Amino acid sequence: MGHNTADYIHYLAEAMKLAVADRTTYAAAPNPPVAGLLSKEYAALRRRLIDPERAGYSGGERFTSKKHPQEILPGSPESILRESTTHFVAIDAAGNAVACTQTLGGAFGCGIVHGNTGLALNNFAHWFDLDPASPNVIAPNKKVEMCLSPSQIWRDGRLFLMVGTPGSFGIMETTPQMIINVLDHGFSIQAAIEAPRFRTLTGTELAIENRIEPAVVEELRRRGHDVQLLEPWTPFVGGGQGILVDPDTGAFFAGADPRRDGYALAF
Repeated sequence: MGHNTADYIHYLAEAMKLAVADRTTYAAAPNPPVAGLLSKEYAALRRRLIDPERAGYSGGERFTSKKHPQEILPGSPESILRESTTHFVAIDAAGNAVACTQTLGGAFGCGIVHGNTGLALNNFAHWFDLDPASPNVIAPNKKVEMCLSPSQIWRDGRLFLMVGTPGSFGIMETTPQMIINVLDHGFSIQAAIEAPRFRTLTGTELAIENRIEPAVVEELRRRGHDVQLLEPWTPFVGGGQGILVDPDTGAFFAGADPRRDGYALAF
């Protein structure tokens, strides 16, 4: 399946819609069925829901109690087991490594600085829902549904790749695209970050940077995707930063996204 072909984008977009349906149900729930969600058996069940010829209908990035008749619904992983954001990556000569995504939620967070620290407090409470039917409804001592996903990929017990991005709910769609570009398509870390990206929205909406081939766009539309063409380089699909460690030489390769104000530096 070639990179950014119609098949590639269709299948990945449909997989993302399935993941979104589960995220809005389980990410903020108490004691979520993590083992079930990550199991091969559950993945196989969800994969069968993907129609190779037609786009599924996503309920969107946030929980809503009003469901579309054809909306993709969350799965039941319990049945398997019965149970103003920024990102940076850093690694030193000894191999100590960190992938960090930090956010204030909105610009300057809640507008309050803690004492004389100079650190603004976030306003992430607005990511809670007010709908009492939502697993993410606001409540005391409640964790909020979170989309931050700084990632490390290890091979044979050694760090191979670190990557992450800002981008609101699109974080969890941009991040796997960058990882897949490296793991499945052999891209360098910089090429993996720069490659055209897409993001699923509500219903069959599929926002794609317009560097995608026109023939691919037309085929996606034929399959029922409501393709919305974005600017060629847009922060709407994130601003990835990453480091790849060459498994043979141990050399570090850094990549930064031209869509935002990231840089690759070495000292």
